[in-house]
Amino acid sequence: MRKSYLVAAAAAGMIGLAALPISVRVAAQPAPPTAADQTDRMRLHQPLVVRGADGHGAPTLPCNTCHGPHNFEPAHVPGHPEWHLAPASMAWEGRSLGQICEQIKDRARNGGRDMAALLHHLGEDTLVGWAWSPGASRAPVPGTQAAFGQIMRAWADAGAHCPPQ
Repeated sequence: MRKSYLVAAAAAGMIGLAALPISVRVAAQPAPPTAADQTDRMRLHQPLVVRGADGHGAPTLPCNTCHGPHNFEPAHVPGHPEWHLAPASMAWEGRSLGQICEQIKDRARNGGRDMAALLHHLGEDTLVGWAWSPGASRAPVPGTQAAFGQIMRAWADAGAHCPPQ
C-alpha cells in the first residue's frame, strides 16, 4: 500500500508541478514582492502588475483589463472568466514534492479547502483546467485534467500521504 500512494503522489506531483499556472508555482519575488511573472521563462509580467489586496491586481489595473474570459490568441494573452493571481500562500517555487504535498493539504495555505474541495478544485475547476488548453504557443500539461483528478483521488483514497521531504 505504501508504494502505491508514493507512486500516486509522485505522479500527481509531476503533473501538478507542470499543471499549475505560473501564478501558483511562483514564490514572491524579492523586488517588487507582489509582482507577477509570466511565461515559462518566469520573466516579470509586462506591463508591470501587482497582486493587489484580493489577487485581482491593483484597483487601477485589474487582471481583467487584459485577461478576458478566453485566451486571446493574436496577442498570446491567456484568459479565463476567473483569471487572477493565486494567493501567495499557494506558491510552490523552490519547494520539494514533500513540502508541496503538505502545503496542498494545509487548509491555511490551500484556500481553505478540505480534501473533497481540493479534489474538486484540482480535478474539475476550469481555472486549473486552463493548463491543459493554454492556447497560443504555450505547451499544455501532459494528459488530461480528468486523469489528473483520478490520480489525485487515488492518492486521497490511499490516505493522502506525502513523500519524505
